[in-house]
Amino acid sequence: MSAAETTISDPTVLTGEYAFDPAHTTFGFVARHAMVTKVRGTFAEFEGSAHLDFADPSKSTVTVTIKAASINTGHPDRDAHLRSNDFFAMDEHPEITFNSTAIEPVVAALCMTSADPSVARRRGGSAARAGRGPPFPA
Repeated sequence: MSAAETTISDPTVLTGEYAFDPAHTTFGFVARHAMVTKVRGTFAEFEGSAHLDFADPSKSTVTVTIKAASINTGHPDRDAHLRSNDFFAMDEHPEITFNSTAIEPVVAALCMTSADPSVARRRGGSAARAGRGPPFPA
C-alpha cells in the first residue's frame, strides 16, 4: 500500500511534537523580479518544530528559524545582493523567524500553515526578520 493510499481512521493518534527534518523539508520562495519574471529560491539552513493537536487544531503551533545567509536562488551574484543591506541586511539580522498564529484543518489528517507571507495571510502566521521592524503581514 502506498502512502497515498494509506488512511488514518483516527487522526488524533498523530497528535504530538514534531521537528522539521532538513533532509526531507524545503523552505522555498517565489518573488517577482522587475515585474517581468519570477525568481525562485530556497533556504538551506533552518530549524523548526510543530506541536500538532488533531483533536483541537487551535492548540497547534509551528515555529521556524531560518538562517538568512543560507539563501540560494541558483545565481551567486543575486544571492550576494539579497544578503546585502538592500534586502536582508544579514550581518545585522541573520535570522528569519516564523511563529504560527493559527492552524486550520485542510483534510481530516492534514493541517496547514506557512512562513510564506501570502500563504500565512490565508493560513495564519507571522514571519519576521529579527530587529527589522514589524513582522511581514499575516
